[in-house]
Formats: sequence, structure tokens, C-alpha cells
Amino acid sequence: MGEPISAGKRRARLKVINPRSAGIDVGSRFHVVAVPVELDPNPVRKFSSFTKDLIALAEWLLAVGISTIAMESTGIYWVPLYEILSGKGIDVFLVNARHAKNVPGRKTDINDAQWLQQLHSYGLVRASFRPDQKITELRSYLRQRDQLVRYRSSHQQHIQKALMLMNLQLHHVVRDISGLTGRRIIDAILSGERDPERLASLRDRRCKESAATIAAALEGNYQDDHLFSLKIAVELFDTYSEKIRACELAAQSLMTELAGSDYQDPGSQPGEYPFRSRDSSQRTSGLLNP
Repeated sequence: MGEPISAGKRRARLKVINPRSAGIDVGSRFHVVAVPVELDPNPVRKFSSFTKDLIALAEWLLAVGISTIAMESTGIYWVPLYEILSGKGIDVFLVNARHAKNVPGRKTDINDAQWLQQLHSYGLVRASFRPDQKITELRSYLRQRDQLVRYRSSHQQHIQKALMLMNLQLHHVVRDISGLTGRRIIDAILSGERDPERLASLRDRRCKESAATIAAALEGNYQDDHLFSLKIAVELFDTYSEKIRACELAAQSLMTELAGSDYQDPGSQPGEYPFRSRDSSQRTSGLLNP
């Protein structure tokens, strides 16, 4: 027979790692905050998601001596709260909700904020990676640019559809309808040019197809409604191109600031492809193809 083990030995108590920790259950309309019961007679409080209340939340946590916080990264609702708390000097742990729920031992009579606070006090939550403010800002510019590029691509498809409805088979004779040759021809069409020979003469010298082939592809059946659709699609394409360029300039400016005295012009480095600087005739194209 083995030696009996006492209940005290079977249930080793966890050591408190973060005695001044808090847990926050993040929501869209309000946040529930829990602190250790020995720090405040009302250890669980609810705050609205308005900025004024977020500041009051942070001030209350500082007043009771909280130095670190665990909260779930719910949607995007955590971002304003995270930035305010970090700005106050509080160490914020962004926690994956699945990780917190997978920890055994939760009692049914405590809410999510209390459970997060309890786990964090024992050092049982792992913080997700969150870059510093400058890198976060740079990532925001680049993500915005990627989103705009996706939006712009749909308008390029609308341009091609409007051309095909008029049987202008430009996409068969140029590699990219938003390239130099394609945009020259489309802009001329929108300006009233209908002669296929004159339109074909706008081809870039690097274009593989001959002027005669391009002219044959531009024998169109022009209709006012399709020309209107083409005009709208081109204007929207150009608007998105302008906003994409604005994102590029903002990102480039921030990267220059981050590099400091070590900054080198990417254009002078072999093998590097910096954001392109386009003149007004090229700014509307995604790829500078002939």
C-alpha cells in the first residue's frame, strides 16, 4: 500500500506573481474592470466606452496602485483603451480569448474580468505581440495602402468591362490597360477621339503590337451610357491612385524618421524597389507597362 497523500500536498497553492494586476472584459459599449479585493471595496466596476470614461478608468486603476492589466483583444474595441492605458504608463497584456478560456479551474460565480485578473495575478496569461507606437503607425499606413489597392482593382475591372461593351478590345493588344499606352488611349477616347488610327498612334514605342493591330482592336461601337460608365470608372481609379500615393508618402516619411541619421535613399541602393515617384501623367497607373 502506498503512503497516503494529504489534501494540502495534492493541491499546491499557486504563487501570486502580479499582486497589483487588473483584468478587463472589453466590450463595444462598456468595459468591466476587476482589481484585487484588498485594493478597493468595490473591486469590480463598469465603465462606458466613451473617451471620458476610459480616462476615468485609467485614473481609477492608477489610484488603487495597479501596475499591469490583462484584457482580451476583442475586435478593435480594445485599441482606444490600450492606447490610453499605455499612455498612462500601465503595462497592458493583450490576451488571446481562447488561451484564457482553456485554463482549467474557473468558478462559475466570477465574471470574465475577475477571471482574467486572477489568471494574470498568477502569471498564467501570455501577452500577444504589440509593436511600439511608431511601428504600429507605419503598419497602419501600409495596411491602408493595401486596402486601397484592392478597392482600385475593382474599378480597373469596370474600365475593362465598359471598353468591352463598346467592343474596344484594348486588353488584347496592350499588356495593361492602366499602363502608358492604355491610359493614353482611354484618356483620348474620353476626350472625344474616335478615329482608331489616331488612337493607335498613341501607343508607346515599347508596345509589342503594331499600330495597325491596335487600330483594328479599337474599331468600337460607341454608346453614351457605356462612355459614361467608362468615365466614372476612370475617375474612381484615379482617385484611389491618388490616395494610395498619399499612403506611400506618409509611410516613406515615417520610415525616414525611424532610420534617423542612418537613412539612405532606397533609390540609390541596388536591388531595392522604393515607392515610385510618378509625374501627373503616370500617377494613375498601377504598373508602368507600355
